[in-house]
Amino acid sequence: MSKPSNPPRWFKVGEQEYRIVGVEGYWREDRYIELHAIEAVCAHPGCSRVFRAAATKTAINKRAVRRRCSWHKAPGSPVGDRQKKKAKPLARKPERLLPRRKRNLGPRAPKPPERPSYLD
Repeated sequence: MSKPSNPPRWFKVGEQEYRIVGVEGYWREDRYIELHAIEAVCAHPGCSRVFRAAATKTAINKRAVRRRCSWHKAPGSPVGDRQKKKAKPLARKPERLLPRRKRNLGPRAPKPPERPSYLD
């Protein structure tokens, strides 16, 4: 069985560098969990504050770690180190592929009169 890989002593998320400064382990529901203490500079523009946070090895590998200090943390809003992608306009199906009820057919032509039945 191979030994689980340890994360490196430093890593990057985008342009932000993190340093692992310590490891603390604990047991939770019969599982051993290691929390890594990480240190980084806040990603908020103009802030140069160094902050500490805790992250599991899985969070570090997935790059899902805190990016801002406690003064600038903003849940739900991404850090703006990347250009926002412009939303593409929705591709519309050609009208000939739409179901008949959704097509814009305009006023319908009148139906031709019914022919008399020869069985009458």
